Amino acid sequence: MVSAFSHRYPGVSVAINAAFTSRDVIDMVRTGAVELGLLASAGPVSDKEVISHALGRQRFVLVVPADGPFVDRTAVECRELA
Repeated sequence: MVSAFSHRYPGVSVAINAAFTSRDVIDMVRTGAVELGLLASAGPVSDKEVISHALGRQRFVLVVPADGPFVDRTAVECRELA
């Protein structure tokens, strides 16, 4: 996504900062440390000081040991990973 943006708008400087949690991303946007944030979320972002926009869905792959609890599964719900 960033690469496509940079190619489309070569005159715009893009700097990427790492954050460890969704809360960190939200706080950086809320405080003005960054202009926008990208994060993965299982649901809507609930913070009254920022506005969020869904950019799409992303599929993840779960890698488990051959004798693990999900070995014969083709799908796993997020809540099961807790």
